[in-house]
Amino acid sequence: MSDVAKWFGGRSRVLFVHAHPDDESITTGGTLAALSEVGREPLLITLTRGERGEVVPGPLQGLVQAHGLAVVRQNELKTALGMLGLERHAFLGVEPARAEDLPPVIYEDSGMAWGAGGLATAAVDVSADALTSVPAVEVLNDLLAGAYLSGAQAIVSYDDGGGYGHPDHVLAHRISRAVATALGLPFWEIVSGESAPIPSTGSGGEGAGSEVESIEIEVVRLPHGRDLQLPDYATASAAGADLLAAIDQDIELGPLERKIVPTGISIALPVGFEAQVRPRSGLAAKHGVTVANAPGTIDADYRGEVGVILINLGKEPFRIERGMRIAQMVVARHARAVWREVPALDETARGAGGFGSTGVVAGSSKRA
Repeated sequence: MSDVAKWFGGRSRVLFVHAHPDDESITTGGTLAALSEVGREPLLITLTRGERGEVVPGPLQGLVQAHGLAVVRQNELKTALGMLGLERHAFLGVEPARAEDLPPVIYEDSGMAWGAGGLATAAVDVSADALTSVPAVEVLNDLLAGAYLSGAQAIVSYDDGGGYGHPDHVLAHRISRAVATALGLPFWEIVSGESAPIPSTGSGGEGAGSEVESIEIEVVRLPHGRDLQLPDYATASAAGADLLAAIDQDIELGPLERKIVPTGISIALPVGFEAQVRPRSGLAAKHGVTVANAPGTIDADYRGEVGVILINLGKEPFRIERGMRIAQMVVARHARAVWREVPALDETARGAGGFGSTGVVAGSSKRA
């Protein structure tokens, strides 16, 4: 999208959460500079100050043992922020990014070691002041305070693998996403074509193949769904995002009974896309509970609540509870047909053969 003013849905205060003082130039520098240039107010919270990165022989090598490298990185950060035009920055652990009534604190780099597949793993000598050593609830509350007090309208941080696996990056993703959910804010992940690939589990396994296209979709969390998670993908390669039941009281679905179950959200799809509501295989296999109109279609111009028509094809009643994952939603492109009437269609080997014409046993088809 070339119009910077429309980035992130036109939101002016987008909070970027970085793990280390040099990440603003490595990952999101161009985005921050572009937003600042058009008058937006991007925000940056840096989680750590210490530096435990690998240092090659040179002028900075002597600073490693004396913790002087951290000071160098903080000065570099200050210079970079000025060049990027970014005026609003805070370190986690100090106001405004510190939970109320707690004294200021400095979180240090947790360090890392290189593991298999070119991905980072946790260091063996993590200090007590490292970001990943302190209770996760403490850093989570600090970030929540920072996002809330700064008036953030959206949050950007690393993907769930932390880019290349650094423990601080992974934690940054988790707490950023949790804060976005708590405040009802949209969350974007930093994706780079040069980032380390997700390890593959084998041919066709998770992480195999090229990157999946991502698309921004506006979503409104309705009052009865305020405490529920937005549609989320259970695994890195999942096609469908889980939809949750936004009900105040349990629903008992008797055999052959169907009901529309609310999800607590409404969405605005871009033109050219649809959302398909599909059954969850576990519910169908174990309980006979499926989506009656599968796949249900949500059009781009629909603005009402997303509802799921569940039907119980099993022999026993099925109880639906609040927050239960009841269906999955797949977002897909679609084409719009332009009909061209013709006197006859071209001939094919199958012709008008319809239901059952190809047989039910492999190799039984009469087609040439």
